[in-house]
Amino acid sequence: MLYKLHTNFLVIGLLTVGLMAAKASGRAFNLLSLASVFAYCMHIGLILYFSRAAATVFTEKILFFTVLIYSFTMVALFMNLSLYYCDDTFMFSKADAMVYSGISMRVVDVGLFANILYILSTFGLPDSGALIYDSILMSILPEKLFLNFTYVIYGALSSILLFRIGKHFISDSYAFLAALAYGTSSYLIFFHCTWLKESLFVFLVICTMYYFYQFLYEGRFWVAFRVILCLSVLITFRPAVAAFLAMGMVSYYAITKRGSAMSLFLYMIVAVMFAVAMKGMMEQVDEYSKGGDVKLEQSEQGQNYSGGFSFFVNIFGGFFGPFPTFFTKTEGIMPTTINFYASGLTYKLFLVLPFWLGVFYAWKNKLIDMLPMLIFILVEMLATGMVYASLELRKVLVHMPFMYIVSFYGLSLFPNLKTKRHMFETSMYSIAVGILILWNLIKI
Repeated sequence: MLYKLHTNFLVIGLLTVGLMAAKASGRAFNLLSLASVFAYCMHIGLILYFSRAAATVFTEKILFFTVLIYSFTMVALFMNLSLYYCDDTFMFSKADAMVYSGISMRVVDVGLFANILYILSTFGLPDSGALIYDSILMSILPEKLFLNFTYVIYGALSSILLFRIGKHFISDSYAFLAALAYGTSSYLIFFHCTWLKESLFVFLVICTMYYFYQFLYEGRFWVAFRVILCLSVLITFRPAVAAFLAMGMVSYYAITKRGSAMSLFLYMIVAVMFAVAMKGMMEQVDEYSKGGDVKLEQSEQGQNYSGGFSFFVNIFGGFFGPFPTFFTKTEGIMPTTINFYASGLTYKLFLVLPFWLGVFYAWKNKLIDMLPMLIFILVEMLATGMVYASLELRKVLVHMPFMYIVSFYGLSLFPNLKTKRHMFETSMYSIAVGILILWNLIKI
């Protein structure tokens, strides 16, 4: 079934992009648009290949090296495109990248300890984790490509952990393909190319969820300590995300102990955590929106609408997006980072309906163990929509790995839908194509 579905994803996606390319008629078509189409074909082609593989292929070793080799190949392609357009490898978005690079490279002159003290005194605890990590790496080998190399490793390791989490809910083949689809997504590979923190950040988020499930099924104290350690480290990246993860975990115990005084107490803790996290996000929304060429990016992502319509767009984007942009709106404009996101986000559009189907049936079938993951995803969606950040990929990237697990859980239900299966498949294609065309016609 997955082979047939992904064949349709490839054909329908290419036909839709071809239609938009004809509409663009050269005004908004550039080398990055072609690279996005190429990346889409490679991504779907890889998933197609493994969709027909034997059961013995679905191992962690094969997954790790497949993601690793694919990522290194695409990183090389993306960096060369950046060199072609910009004469550097900062990937079109220099604001944060230059800051991270400059501060981390200070370690060569002032030493590691002095640089860490400078980072903590200048930036405080939030957002200091990535700078400290970069400084440690640069103290070992002051070369940008060394950082990119570690990010590719983290991407492959993230796939392994996602595979392990997925096997709790779906078959090995579905869990393997979900982890593969995420680990080889163009938007994740884009962040491997940059000096930004997202590759490491998302890896830590996945680690936290993985250790929680390990503790849930094994009950060992040292595993719980790892969960606490990961949450503590995440506070140095983005405190609100650590709070949302903790909310999902505490909510699980509140629901499993429902009817007791402990359950009520845990629900109160969840409410307090949500209020505090949202307050922090509201206060720092401007700070969170500084990354990259933000004015251009927000314009391209549709964040320049006003009033209630802007709120609607962001809530809609939170629950269904962010959306892929193959073509820029202005003739002759420099290609932007959003072109690199296009192929991966196009594939994700085809998973929108399976994701919500998975959410519905997880609730209907009382998959209680999936709740920590679902609550984290849904709270993140809601929160980013409320602070008008749901269309900025960096702000929603942290919950997207788990969406692949839920989506493939939804896809695994398709054979059981019987007479409704055709309706769901048609709806899945229609939703993806409709959003893809509408969003990119606005850009052309």
